[in-house]
Amino acid sequence: MVGESTSTAKDPFSLPPLVAPNLPDWNNKQEEHDYLKKDKNYEAEKSVRKANEAALCAMLKRHCSAVFLSAAESHPKWSTVIANNSSMDMLKVFQIVAATGGSTNVDPTMMGVEAQRKAYTCKQKEENQTNAEYLQVFMQLSNTARFCDCPMGASLSRLIQETGKSDPTMAELRAVEEKIVEKEMAMAFLLGANRKRYGGLIAQANNARLFSGSDTFPTTMSGAIELLNNSRPLVTSYHSSIRSSEIGVSFLADGQPSTESGAGGRGGGPNRRSGGPIT
Repeated sequence: MVGESTSTAKDPFSLPPLVAPNLPDWNNKQEEHDYLKKDKNYEAEKSVRKANEAALCAMLKRHCSAVFLSAAESHPKWSTVIANNSSMDMLKVFQIVAATGGSTNVDPTMMGVEAQRKAYTCKQKEENQTNAEYLQVFMQLSNTARFCDCPMGASLSRLIQETGKSDPTMAELRAVEEKIVEKEMAMAFLLGANRKRYGGLIAQANNARLFSGSDTFPTTMSGAIELLNNSRPLVTSYHSSIRSSEIGVSFLADGQPSTESGAGGRGGGPNRRSGGPIT
C-alpha cells in the first residue's frame, strides 16, 4: 500500500461548522460558568462570520462581469444565497454557471453526465503539462461534477458495503461517502496520467496487486500525486518494456487482450518481448 497523507479532495467550498456548546447542569456552578464562557465565544464567532460572509459576497459580486452575474442571478438558488449571505453557496452557483456556459435552464441529468464525463476523461498532456498543472485541471473538473451531484463512484451499494452493515443509517452512509469518492478520483487521476511517463508505473501497481491481493493503488488524491511525483522510470536494457507495460494498461482500460500474441512466438506461445512484464 502506498503511504497516504492528508486528503486534497475535500469540498473546497465549505466552511467548518460553528457548533453551539452543550447545555450544562445548571445545578453545577462550574459547568454553568464554563458554558456561559463558551456560549459567549460562540455568539462572537457567529457575529464575525456573518459580517465576513456579507463582505465576501459583496466582493465576489464586484469581481463578476455583468453578463456572468446576470446568469448567476437567474439560478433558482440565487435568492437563497442572497438571503443567507452564504459565500460558499454563491461560489457553487458560480461554478455551475461556469460549467454550463452561463445557461441556467440546462437539464440537470445532462449537466451531471457531461460534468462527470469530463472529469473521468481528463488526460495529462503529452510532455508539456506538469503533474501540478494536471492536478489543478483534474480537481476543477471533478469538483464541478460533485457540485452537479454526480455520485463519483459513491453508489448506494458501495456505500453500504463500506459501512460493513446490512442496514446502515443515513449518517453512517454519509460518513463513508467522502472516502469512496476520493478513492474513485485518485484512480481516475492515475489512469489519466501521461502513459509514456507513467504507463509502466500503473501496470506495475496492478501486477503487484495480483501477488499481494490487497490495494496497491493510492486511495487519496494526495497519495496519487505523491506517487507520480516520487516515481522513477523503470530501468531496463530493453526499450520494449514501457511499450509492454502500456499494453497491460490498455487491457485494463479497453478490456481487450494484447495483439502481440500468435504462432510466431517462441515455442508457439505468446510472442512476448524479452524484458517486458507479462501483461
